[in-house]
Amino acid sequence: MICKQRGLSVLEVLIAIIIISVGILALAKLQKNLWHHSSLAKQRGKALILAQGKMEDLRGFEVLYTQTGKFAYQDIVSGSQVVSDVDTSYTVTWNVTDYSDPDYKLVNVSVSWLDNRGNSHNINLTSIISRLDPMETGNVFRD
Repeated sequence: MICKQRGLSVLEVLIAIIIISVGILALAKLQKNLWHHSSLAKQRGKALILAQGKMEDLRGFEVLYTQTGKFAYQDIVSGSQVVSDVDTSYTVTWNVTDYSDPDYKLVNVSVSWLDNRGNSHNINLTSIISRLDPMETGNVFRD
């Protein structure tokens, strides 16, 4: 006598539950990793904006020598600051090295922070700031 089986056995149901559970756990882990990498990309973008902003601030001198109320080339010196954001604190550090022949400053801006997993990250920008009087940079010379 041949018997046709109808419905699912308990064993088949358990195997299906295990397979579905493993799939859900994999999706949850994927979602967690996507969230972490998205957050890290946002933090890198913010750090880059901070580094570029500091470099532009240092390049924005108005006069060569220190004057009250004006940012001078002479005032470009090393320093640091902490900038707090919604989910992270960034440490912005700039190191300035003076050179005299020709007269310029080598500036390295570094931004460091910890991600939400406690891993340390940093971004560095390096540039040269030349000692050119801003009052003379727009002049047109004629013979």
